[in-house]
Amino acid sequence: MIAPGARLAALPGSRVAHLYDGPLPADGRRLPGRPVCRVRTRDRLLLLDGVGRLFSHGLCRPCRTCGSVAFAGGVPAARDDVAAAYSDHTPVELLLAACFARTPAEVDRVRLVALVLLGIGGLSRPVDVHGYDGSLYDLLIRRRADAVTASLSAVERADRVALRQQETAERAEIYDAARREESDRRRARWLEKQDLFAGFNLTR
Repeated sequence: MIAPGARLAALPGSRVAHLYDGPLPADGRRLPGRPVCRVRTRDRLLLLDGVGRLFSHGLCRPCRTCGSVAFAGGVPAARDDVAAAYSDHTPVELLLAACFARTPAEVDRVRLVALVLLGIGGLSRPVDVHGYDGSLYDLLIRRRADAVTASLSAVERADRVALRQQETAERAEIYDAARREESDRRRARWLEKQDLFAGFNLTR
């Protein structure tokens, strides 16, 4: 997974966000090294402040190659091994890992590590990072749903849309039937009251 201390970086004018784990600049935002994907930057790589651009209506998208490199290794299966291997990862770094995860398996890796390191309570707490005000749990749920959708073929996506439309139509039909039944009950009660008043008037 991503290295401890990894940060977001981008080329000037680019909408692609890269992972950077090299030396930081002495001053300013221009980085002296290359990103994780090793793309040629000609010393024009800039440090991005926070992760807000990854959540603001697609202003930036994570670099696929950086994500592939970051998730090339596997995650240990044993809980103690996970804790030992990733004990120096912070919630912010786990947040970045979730952003760069592209497949359901990669998202599950981040969730496993986060669960071991943070526990259930830590997953649900808001992450203190500029540009994002949600919890790691919320992001993992969203990223996994996106990853599952992206992994579907065109036929599977069409089937899913058709199934969703069918479920919506069935819910609407159930709602209409319940509304008609309630309307019939109200009319029956109204007719009973009319009959009762009519009988009362006849007895007088």
